[in-house]
Amino acid sequence: DYLAGHGAIVCIPDKSNAVIKHDFDAQLYKQRNVVERFFQRIKEFRHIAIRFDKLDICFLNFIFLAAFIRHL
Repeated sequence: DYLAGHGAIVCIPDKSNAVIKHDFDAQLYKQRNVVERFFQRIKEFRHIAIRFDKLDICFLNFIFLAAFIRHL
């Protein structure tokens, strides 16, 4: 309820035996795989997986750098 109040969309289907069924966006569920694979790929960089950076901005910049390197 908290997330729904902030505009979050359900993108994971309920279990088949769930008592309360929620609507979910099937297209969004298919695209979710792309996001999960991206995060898995950038976690291959030890620097990101362990998070050596103390400042958030440095960590974010390294994520951008890792994404750029993976894109090449």
